[in-house]
Amino acid sequence: MLNIPGWVGLAGGLIGIVSALVGLTVYFTKLQVEGNRKLKAFEEELKEKRSAIAALEASVQGLTQSVLLLRKGREDAYKLLTEINALLGDIRNAIGSTADSVLIRDPYAQEMLIFLTAHGEAADKIKRMKVPVAKSLAGKVLQQGVSSIFPDPAAGERAEQTDQKAGYKTQHVVSVPLCVGSEVVGVAQFLNKRNGVPFDGADLARAQQLSTDIAVRVRTLASDQDALKWLGVAEVAEEAAASILFADITRSSALLNKIRTGEVIDLLNEYFDRLGSIALRYGGTIDKFLGDGLMVRFNIPRRIANYEVAAVKAGLAMQAEFEQIRLEWQRLGRPVEGLGNRIGLASGPVIGSMMGHPQYLSYTVIGPTVNVAAHLCEASRQTEAGILVCKTTFERAERELISQARFVPLKGNFEEPVYEVQPIAGRRD
Repeated sequence: MLNIPGWVGLAGGLIGIVSALVGLTVYFTKLQVEGNRKLKAFEEELKEKRSAIAALEASVQGLTQSVLLLRKGREDAYKLLTEINALLGDIRNAIGSTADSVLIRDPYAQEMLIFLTAHGEAADKIKRMKVPVAKSLAGKVLQQGVSSIFPDPAAGERAEQTDQKAGYKTQHVVSVPLCVGSEVVGVAQFLNKRNGVPFDGADLARAQQLSTDIAVRVRTLASDQDALKWLGVAEVAEEAAASILFADITRSSALLNKIRTGEVIDLLNEYFDRLGSIALRYGGTIDKFLGDGLMVRFNIPRRIANYEVAAVKAGLAMQAEFEQIRLEWQRLGRPVEGLGNRIGLASGPVIGSMMGHPQYLSYTVIGPTVNVAAHLCEASRQTEAGILVCKTTFERAERELISQARFVPLKGNFEEPVYEVQPIAGRRD
């Protein structure tokens, strides 16, 4: 006899199994679809990262090539200057002069002459001076293109000023225009014979004859503004609005006193590398490294949009990165107790230029804005977050920082309000 209830039960069981299988199929299908979607998103992200890495590698390659070209250009400029100095020495010995110089037009102010090189007891005191073409002996020779012997140049207005600054007495001068064809590219001057007697026509003839090789080299340098910058003889200052950031490690003496010198250098280089990379990522330019800190500038000389916001975001990211560095050092057993990172950031007008000794020139900025940023960095140890910004920076970046910044009263001579910037928990820009 047919057991209908049994068959019904069996059918219901089969239907349940089929439904479960269908459900599992749908579930695994959804998992597969979701997995495919995530895989596709991952592949897209990987593709973007590879593209970014390729672009970065190309940028690094281009930058490396530029650095090599700059280095070669600088070496070539110094080579030419060395040759000019040697030729001047030959003339100095030939006519018995005690001092000499080469003057060229200032590429940024044609009405002025600048010293390409100078030798003698007063050379260091005058080589940064500028000489007006219209009121100087060298300017007269440059304009007329005629060699001259001046028995008493102190009658000239500028010669008196130069002598006064240098504490020198110019008595006799041979001035020779440096000519390449019909072009006068500069003036060579030879001062005061060793025996105190005036120069004569024979001295002038020797100086003219030996100056021919100097003229060709001077023209090469005088026509290359970059070469003049590398030599430190001609540079135009640039005024711009910028944000300046100072960062340094607090209580770094703990590292210096408790671990080997070599390890300290390794740790500091890691700090400079990782925080410097963040500054570059936000469009900053590393100005210099200062002991256990660094100075970064935004918007000079390279312009970037919303540089105040970029600077603050860089500061927040640098602070977060330092916390990660500190934790890593702690896991390695390094003495990080009390170790912190402080940041000061100010925005305003600055002056940028190549500065320093000719052999150690670098582009840097000066001005009250730089001083304020440095003072804020020093004062930031009084705050919890360790980042202080000036009023101008806060006002320009306020929309980005409205929930992150607060006014803080500080000890010290701060004429304007100062704001502490704190990272938002869980936020990484």
